[in-house]
Parts: sequence; structure tokens; C-alpha cells
Amino acid sequence: MSPMMLTILIMLSGGLLSLVLLRKAKKLQWIIFFMSAAYLTAVTVLLYGKWELAETFRTGFFNLHLANTKLGWLFLAASTIVTLLISIFSLSYNDKKHATGIAPLWTMLLAANAGIFLAADWIAFLVFWEIMGWTSFFIIAHGKSRPYKAGIYYYALSLIGTSALLAAIFLIHKATGTFSIAESVKLLALQWQDKKSLLYTLVILLSLTFFTKSAIGPFYMWPAKAHAEAPDDFSAFLSGIMIKYGIFGMVITVIPLFGSDYSGAMVNNTPLLLYILGWIGAFTAVWGTLLAIRENDMKRLMAYSTVSNIGFIVLAMSVNTAFGIAAAVFHTFNHMVFKGAIFLSMASVKYRTGEREMHRLGGIAYRMPVAFFTFLLGIIAAAGIPPMSGFASKWMVFQALFNRKLLFLAIPAFFASTAAFRSEERRVGKEFRFRWS
Repeated sequence: MSPMMLTILIMLSGGLLSLVLLRKAKKLQWIIFFMSAAYLTAVTVLLYGKWELAETFRTGFFNLHLANTKLGWLFLAASTIVTLLISIFSLSYNDKKHATGIAPLWTMLLAANAGIFLAADWIAFLVFWEIMGWTSFFIIAHGKSRPYKAGIYYYALSLIGTSALLAAIFLIHKATGTFSIAESVKLLALQWQDKKSLLYTLVILLSLTFFTKSAIGPFYMWPAKAHAEAPDDFSAFLSGIMIKYGIFGMVITVIPLFGSDYSGAMVNNTPLLLYILGWIGAFTAVWGTLLAIRENDMKRLMAYSTVSNIGFIVLAMSVNTAFGIAAAVFHTFNHMVFKGAIFLSMASVKYRTGEREMHRLGGIAYRMPVAFFTFLLGIIAAAGIPPMSGFASKWMVFQALFNRKLLFLAIPAFFASTAAFRSEERRVGKEFRFRWS
């Protein structure tokens, strides 16, 4: 058995055994979670350069095909490194007072995380997508009333997305005769003249799947609910990594359909559906920023900030050029880092003070300078202000739009970025500048 499936099975079994046998040994559960994150990181490093590595895992009902692709490895490497840093924080954070008991489920979620990025066929992708869905639901709910309602809301949207994915897989297999993701997308991209209505339907179904997971467009609501009620350390993973699964799906399945053989409707030299996607991304960026401006709860504010940044990523993808995809991927990885840092710094503040309402945290810059400085650097990066990395990736997004002369899409994106900085700068200045009273 190759290291890919072996790693996934080890983390799944480790999470299950931890859940069943170590229910009272919470600290040991978190040690297993940390070790799983470290092991996954080590395996990911060993997979670098082995781009021909592929395997088939046979079960009694279906086969799961995995492959180590360059893009999949890139997403896996970024997500595992960030997760390892989060796991180090969680080891200290989850003491007797703050322990939530989510470590076993989170360990299984790490297996799903690896499976999504390594899946080579639609069946494997669906299996790991479902494991990710139900484990994240139970983590968000974590046995409490209010979080349970937020988890139900999140999972209801996930079910909509999964239903769309199932329908898309059925149509794809019927049209191409294969479950291979790369092969089926390649075959479909050549059939615009003969099967235009089918391709439009597939783009809509797949976009619906990934929109619900990444809080794009009309599905912007769930992050604020889920982030507000999820365990504080898991919010860093939820915002930094999990919300990117939809972005990965869009990059490997939807965008490649609009290749050189595309023969559908065009707007401003851009395929119609991608032009619409661009406006959905622009709306998401602006609306997420406007919702963040009015928030006082730290976690809800940063959840809406995440929605806004996802809008920038979608906007870059819609350009459908190599530079646009590079900008989208670059901002995706930047967002993993700075949003993870922001949520962990907020978790540390809540750990020390028990508060997350920003108007009650005056003077925290003097009481917790390291957390404040981390938070400050994070929001500067999130707002796209130099010299932080968020500026470089957002500038690439604007440059990709300018290269295609999509000025009208750049205007709302510029407004969203400017408003985000003004909002976050005002809040930091007002709530954190003065001494603890």
C-alpha cells in the first residue's frame, strides 16, 4: 500500500480509536491529533516530486483511486502545514476548562482533507467530501444547543451541495463513461459544440456544490453562524482551510471546462458563465465587507472578512487565464496563513479574558502584546495593505482583471478592499489602543 492511502487509513482509524477508547483521556486525544498532523505533514513532504504516484484502493463495493498531482499536493502541503501549527496551539488551549472533545473527529477530518486533495476519481472525491461534511458538522455542534443549531444550518447547505455533486457525477459518467476526474473534465471540455446544454448544466451543478462549501454568493451566511459557535481553535481551521475545499473543486473541475474549444456565449471576450461567476465573486467581496463593518463580535466579523476574501479568489478564477488562476491560488494560500493567525490570536484573547465582544477589550494591546501584534499583522494582510502578503496576492487579482480589461469588475473589488481596511483599522484603533480599564 502506498503512503497516500495508508496515511488516510491511519488517521481515520486513529480518530475512531481515540473516540471510542480514550473518551475520558482528553489530553491524550489532543496528543494523537497533534501526532496525526505531524505525520501527515511528513508524508506530504515525502510526496513532493512523485507526480506519477497513483494507486487504487479496492473495497467490497467500489474502488477509490488516488493520485499525487502538482496542484493537489500544493493544496495539501499548505493545509497540512497550517494545521500542524493549529494543532500545537490546540495542545495548550484544550486544558480542563476549555477542552471540547473534538480531537478524534478532527483527526478523521484530517484524513478527509488529504483524501479530497489526492482524489483521482469522482467516487473517491465524493466519499472524502462526505466524511469531511459529517465530521465538521459534529465538530461545529460539539454537543451544545446553540452550536447544534449552527451546525444544522451548515449541514443543510452541505446537503444541497452534495446533492448537486451526486447529480453532476451521474451526468458526467453517463456522458463520458469514466469516473476519472481529469479524464472526464478533459473529454467534456471538447464537447461544447455537441453538448452545450449538458455542459451548462454541469457547470451550474458543480458550482452549486462548491459555492455552498466556500460561502460564495447567496451562501455567504453560514460562516458567521458556524464560526461564532464552533470551538475557538477549530475556527482557525474552518476559515483557513475548510472553506478552500470549494475553491480547489472549482479550479480542478469547473475552470478547465472553459478551454480553447469553448464555443458558447461570450461577454467581453470572457465565457458568459465565467463572466457571471466574476460578478458573483465581486458581490461576495463587497457584501462580505459590508457585513463585517457592522459586526462587533470578533469571530463573526472575521467570518464575514473570510467571505469577502473568498470573493476575491473567485473573481481571479473567473478571468480564466494562467495569471488569474495563479492569483487565485496565491491569495488562497495567503488567506490560509493570515486568517489562521487571526483566529488563533482571537482564541488566545478569549482564553485569557473570556470575552470576544470587541468593545469590551480596550487596552488588550498592553495586556497581550503578542496576540495583538499577530492580530494586527493578520488584518493588515487581510485588507491587502503593503508590505504584507495579502497586498501582493490582491494586486495580482487586480492585475489579472486589468489584463483582460475587466474594469467594471475591478471597481467593486477595489471598494471591498478599501472598505475592509478602513473598517478593521477603525476597530483596532478604537477597541485595542487604550489601556486596560
